[in-house]
Amino acid sequence: MLLLKRQDEVLDDVSDSLALVTYPALVELADLLGKAADAVRAGHTEAAQALIANILETTMKNHANAWIRRTFPSVEYQGAPGTRHHRTLAGATSGPANPRDLTLLSSTTTWPCGA
Repeated sequence: MLLLKRQDEVLDDVSDSLALVTYPALVELADLLGKAADAVRAGHTEAAQALIANILETTMKNHANAWIRRTFPSVEYQGAPGTRHHRTLAGATSGPANPRDLTLLSSTTTWPCGA
């Protein structure tokens, strides 16, 4: 409810943060996220959600494996064998065999940083 009450402030903050992205591999994705924020402002929340889901999938596929290895070097990491999608989630968690069954609340992963 709080996010809905402060939606304009949140979207402004998101837009301001996205404007700071300069890493070349992420600039295009940041621009698309800005368009998703614009879609929310225009009342097209379903379109924004679909775009954000696509951006998340692309980001996970292209950047998450390296980020996990770099951020958690002491964790033995193996992607899910024989899969392409959700390899990062399946390999980084000890949760359900089907990543569609994974939720943040059901994840049993213990992160080295204590998070």
